[in-house]
Amino acid sequence: MSSSRGAAGLLVAALCAIAPADELKLGSDNAISCRVLQENQDSVTVLYGDSILRFNRPQIFDIKKVAETAVDSAATETGVPLAITLAA
Repeated sequence: MSSSRGAAGLLVAALCAIAPADELKLGSDNAISCRVLQENQDSVTVLYGDSILRFNRPQIFDIKKVAETAVDSAATETGVPLAITLAA
């Protein structure tokens, strides 16, 4: 079971490495390159490295998302689907 978790972790890390990154600008004039996983009216959840972070909306100044066509194009060129569904 441990080796399957390790393999899954490596797969997620590899896909994140080739996936284009979104940019989250914070109110403190800082920005991070990450992957937006979920948004709602109160918060934004992102994948940053191997960590999942949640930011409250008042902390966020702007979100620049990668165009969906760029993600679809990268998946077509590499043959690797870039969308990952996280199991609950």
